[in-house]
Amino acid sequence: MKEKIQELERQIAALPIGYISKKTINGKTRYYHQWTENGKKQPISAGWRIAAAGAEQRKDCRHS
Repeated sequence: MKEKIQELERQIAALPIGYISKKTINGKTRYYHQWTENGKKQPISAGWRIAAAGAEQRKDCRHS
């Protein structure tokens, strides 16, 4: 169990800072990597495939 926890901690540490936000505009869903820097949100459109994969990776880490 201790090894599993350590592996999950390594995976979490490797994730980029911030979060993935999902926005639907004109019926199209877009994913953005966002984080706060100097009190302001910094969004980057990472492309829906890359961001969606990151969202799934984060979900796996949080719920394992």
